[in-house]
Order: sequence, then C-alpha cells, then structure tokens
Amino acid sequence: MLQNKLGNALQYLQRTHTVENNLQAVVAYNESLTVRQKLLVI
Repeated sequence: MLQNKLGNALQYLQRTHTVENNLQAVVAYNESLTVRQKLLVI
C-alpha cells in the first residue's frame, strides 16, 4: 500500500522533472504489484 501511495504522489507531483517522477512512479507501482502478488500466493 505504501509503494502504491508513493507512486500516486510521484505521478501527481508538480515539478520540472515530470518524466523522471513518472518513471519513479512506475517503479513504485511495479514494486507494489510484486508485493501484492507474493501475498496472493501465500
């Protein structure tokens, strides 16, 4: 959940580095999916 919120924050952050923020958001979303998939398997 924390990684997902981080992804949301980075995605909507108003800065001059929007591309970099969006790339970091994608990384955070992917990390949250990885953790979620591990929880679903258990």
